[in-house]
Formats: sequence, structure tokens, C-alpha cells
Amino acid sequence: MGGRKVKVTRPRVRTVDGKKIRLEAYEWFRNDGILARYALAKALHGLSTRNYAFALEGIGNGVEEAGVSKSTISWRSARMTKDALNKLLISPLDDLDIAVVYIGGMVVVRQKVVCAWRGHRW
Repeated sequence: MGGRKVKVTRPRVRTVDGKKIRLEAYEWFRNDGILARYALAKALHGLSTRNYAFALEGIGNGVEEAGVSKSTISWRSARMTKDALNKLLISPLDDLDIAVVYIGGMVVVRQKVVCAWRGHRW
């Protein structure tokens, strides 16, 4: 909900003969990937992990939230970045028609960041 987890009561659903039924909507919302992508998008737009919780939309009084601590947001962003880098590293390059590859780096908050960009100029 707005970049955070909230506690909900999950209904127990069973078939007529008593077998448990998994509710896809609840499974989808339990997936941390959605929150990780949201956190990474905010970080890439300059929002610090320290200010993440303050930048979220209000959800009302009495709603118990979770997953907005700076360590959780940092972990999610790092995981998404690692996954994206791994996907890029295992991608075959032989089918690409690369005209320019730019690789540069800079230091951001005592961390070295390597940037790569690929483009075509006609």
C-alpha cells in the first residue's frame, strides 16, 4: 500500500471437502518484488533510504505498517540492483548492433557507482 506492507487478516478459504485454497491476490501482495521495484525507482530518483518512510502517502490512523525502515529499503534496492546486473551480465551480446558503449563511474555517498550506457547515433 503506497510502497509499504500493511497487516491484513487473511481469510481461510477451503473447498467443500475441506482442502485449503490459496488466494492468488494474497500471494501476489506477499511478493516483495513489487515493493523492491518501488523502492528502487524511488532511490533512482534521488530519495534516500533515510527519508523513504516520510515520502510515502498517508494510509490513515490505526493501520500497522511494516517494511519501511532504512535497512529494509536499502536491502530491497540492493537486491533489485544485483538482480538487474546479473540479468545484464548473462545476456548474450552477439545479437546486438552496438554503435557506442559508454562506461563511467562516480562516487555517491562513499560508494563507487559504475554506469554503462549504450546508444546509436545515425
